[in-house]
Amino acid sequence: MNDLERIGSETARSGLDYEEIVAGKFNSWNTDYEARGWLEFMGYNLEDITNVEAETLPNSYKTDIHVNTAIGEEIFTENISIKRTKISVNYNQIDQRWVDNYQELWDIPEDISKSLKMFSGELSPLELLESREIDIPRYCSLNDRGRRRFFLDELYYGETQKIINFFEENKIIVVNDTIKGRGDYTADWMLVTKYDDSIDETSILTDIDHAMGVFSEGEVRVSPQGSLSIGRITMTRKGGDAGRDTANKLQFNIPPCDLFD
Repeated sequence: MNDLERIGSETARSGLDYEEIVAGKFNSWNTDYEARGWLEFMGYNLEDITNVEAETLPNSYKTDIHVNTAIGEEIFTENISIKRTKISVNYNQIDQRWVDNYQELWDIPEDISKSLKMFSGELSPLELLESREIDIPRYCSLNDRGRRRFFLDELYYGETQKIINFFEENKIIVVNDTIKGRGDYTADWMLVTKYDDSIDETSILTDIDHAMGVFSEGEVRVSPQGSLSIGRITMTRKGGDAGRDTANKLQFNIPPCDLFD
């Protein structure tokens, strides 16, 4: 596991603990000044609130914390996506699935799906060579990055361009599904907390549409590392997982601290 993957895994684990902390803050809203500030930002008048109940949700949802706020007899629900990251890293995973799952979700054409599997390592260069689906010169052109997969700048130009074109044409739905989600517990808000060794933790709360606008800002292009940039969102191979097959999933990542700009 490289340093970025290791730090990302550690951040994910600490994030789960932090979700419990944030839920506890909302449940202690009467005395917790941060929770009171968040509730006011969401548009609540603190004097009208009679009760707040928050719970964490499984990580299968985009919403990490589900908050019910009572005003008299009425209950108002807010779904919050929680991100916590070290400033020097500014990296957070937002979605990961097998290529076939994304193909079904976004109706990805078969040829583009195959190219994405070559990128993720689900179809390895050696397997493709043995099945005669790639030729030896193309295989030998792989550089020192390793031969477990192709980077986007190692695919044939036409294959890479098809991937870029697809994500340009479907940018809105890709951003929505990876950040906000669909179905049960779609996120209404994103709460980002940044920290570093020399500073105190600082948090920012924003509505999810604003967050999507920030992270989608920019063109769709191949990054210098051979991954795909969709605005400020990066599509990579998942990696890690001690070399298990699950390392060959696609993963989407954001730089959460950009919300503070």
